[in-house]
Amino acid sequence: MSEPSWSPAPARHNSVSLLLVALILAALATLGLLVPSVRAAISREAPPLTAVSMRIEPVASQKLEKCPEVTDARLSRATTAVLGTLQLNAAGVANFRALHWFRGGPADLVRITSTTPNDLDDALAAAQLDKGQVLLASRSGDLLLCGESGPYSASQAAKFYAVFEQASSSSSASSASSSPTK
Repeated sequence: MSEPSWSPAPARHNSVSLLLVALILAALATLGLLVPSVRAAISREAPPLTAVSMRIEPVASQKLEKCPEVTDARLSRATTAVLGTLQLNAAGVANFRALHWFRGGPADLVRITSTTPNDLDDALAAAQLDKGQVLLASRSGDLLLCGESGPYSASQAAKFYAVFEQASSSSSASSASSSPTK
């Protein structure tokens, strides 16, 4: 009878198996260390959006046509003024993304509501606030519609800058000039 011969193959098989087990354990340990940071990254939410709310009264386009030209004095009575872009008009709320605050704010969104969703749609269309960039002005939360708010135009934007930016820089300058210097 012949003696069984031991071949090196089983030893090689054992070392490969041990190496594979070691690699799997190292991968699991690494994954275990990464899980908390991955969970934290997944659970991080975007910072909440801030919003300013305004109301728009039901309006007929004939009412808007009777408005006199907007003067600086009438525009300056606005407590909130912003350049925005209509993002979404759904469920009775029109959301405008705020691009530049002239007065009031700052917030990410301007939300405009009305008495009903149909009144909102009609009022936005009559005031031409239903698409693109718009200039919005309100007083105590009520949208000013007699020429103060409307679609973006270079002349209206210039008026907003003149009334609101000049007013803030002149008040800054007057407070700086009245402060004592050494």
